[in-house]
Amino acid sequence: MYDEYNALVKNSTWLHVPRPAGVNMVRSMCLFNHKFHADVTLSRYKARLVANGSSQQLGVDFDETFSPVVKPTIVRTVLSLVVSRKWPIHQLDVKNAFLNGNLSETVYMHQPLGFVDNRYPHHVCLLQGIIFLSWSAKQQHTISGSSAGAEYRGVANVVAETAWVRNLLRELHSPLMTATLVYYDNVSVVYMSANPVQQQRTKHIEIDIHFGRDMVIAGRVRVLHVPSRF
Repeated sequence: MYDEYNALVKNSTWLHVPRPAGVNMVRSMCLFNHKFHADVTLSRYKARLVANGSSQQLGVDFDETFSPVVKPTIVRTVLSLVVSRKWPIHQLDVKNAFLNGNLSETVYMHQPLGFVDNRYPHHVCLLQGIIFLSWSAKQQHTISGSSAGAEYRGVANVVAETAWVRNLLRELHSPLMTATLVYYDNVSVVYMSANPVQQQRTKHIEIDIHFGRDMVIAGRVRVLHVPSRF
């Protein structure tokens, strides 16, 4: 934990300032985990100092959130390219990860418990760089009143993920020259994804959900029916 704290201080993640009156204060917490080798033996103990994002206020000290994690899709895609093209691959582990970004909002955080600076015991941390956030609540999922509408939304999510993978492969100089096949067991959804005439039935659905149909029309994706028994 000392290494994590010293790395944050070295990267000028915050400044110690007197606590202003009437500002929202964000708390911090320490997260502990284990890192393992490929053979499942213990490599080291991992510690992360994070800000408690659930204590932030929308429009005051944050405007949007995101999760800076590696998607399993990226790992599988890169590994498949490594195997097919016989590229060399090496495993490494980053001891301290930083987003290397600057905050546009003003965020004040309590000094980490156990790491209060003796020179400024009553000061708070004015964040300069981006620190990882830990959220204790998540946004509620949208509930659809129509079964077909919900499944149509599901296909749109799959197509969006497919489009992301296609863009990733293009950036890796391995573009796909043929349409990606998406199989679904609902005939109505397959027709709605491929036939623009079905628009009258889907006027109540948000426009961005029709992204899947646009991908089908562009020839990048084909939505095919597969019986559920398979």
